[in-house]
Amino acid sequence: MLEKRLSIAVIHHKTPDLLGRCLNRLQQFAAGASVAVVDTAPSAEVGERIARSFPDIAYLGTSNHSLAHAANVGLEWGTTPYLAHMNADVLVGPTTFADLLAAASQPGVGIVGPINLTAEQRPHNLGLPYRRHYRGVRRTGRASVPVPWLAGSLHVVSRTALDSVGGLDTSFRFYNEDIDWCERMNRAGFGCLLVATDVTHLGGRSTPPSASFMIEGLRGGMVVSQRYRPVWYRVAHRWLVGLAALYAIPFSADPERRRALRSVAQMFAIGRFEESPFGATLNSRNPAFWGDQPGA
Repeated sequence: MLEKRLSIAVIHHKTPDLLGRCLNRLQQFAAGASVAVVDTAPSAEVGERIARSFPDIAYLGTSNHSLAHAANVGLEWGTTPYLAHMNADVLVGPTTFADLLAAASQPGVGIVGPINLTAEQRPHNLGLPYRRHYRGVRRTGRASVPVPWLAGSLHVVSRTALDSVGGLDTSFRFYNEDIDWCERMNRAGFGCLLVATDVTHLGGRSTPPSASFMIEGLRGGMVVSQRYRPVWYRVAHRWLVGLAALYAIPFSADPERRRALRSVAQMFAIGRFEESPFGATLNSRNPAFWGDQPGA
């Protein structure tokens, strides 16, 4: 039973129909767990809908500062030995949390996550190293394998590890906070495990088509390199991304994308990655980053 062992925070932003599907799954397959919705665009309508359809689920409104901030709000709300944060576009299965808790309760483990499948039930494309980990789980038949990082759509973390390492770093506004968190877990001696249990992650349903998200992903990736990678890797990363952005500018027909690529090229040439392109929320721009560019 999950009662008194697991708290689940569902991070939501303007996808009420998906949220309803997610909560129906949790009600069916995570009975006994404490559940809260952390809404980064809180509204009376959504709150009333949850109160009416899911009276045992808490509703927490917060600012749309970053995915990390919203997850931290949910982690701070939980009071159980194990805590989960998940996106509202994730659909769990009958054994998802039982499998994750079995892995998380092993000695020395700090954080665990599932295999993310698309709506077509194919593994999400998260890069070559992650595909290798997927294959490792499938090929060996093991219940879990150690990995350097876990995709952030669904994590289960032990309170011991959370108290030791802290929550997600909110300086990462939308991407790379999961990589940074797992790096800190590993360096503090807490293992990260990819568990042989599947979830459907529909993905990208609440992310607007803004160039700021592309910039933030590249910026955050470089911050991770600066913190954790050797010098040769950091130098190669910086110049490859900067030159690629510079090369792509004349081939982009979209003025907004050209503006974003120029910003990336300048950021990587100067080597300053502290400023995010986002302002106070993910819906606003940071004037200090965009300067006098149109649309700032």
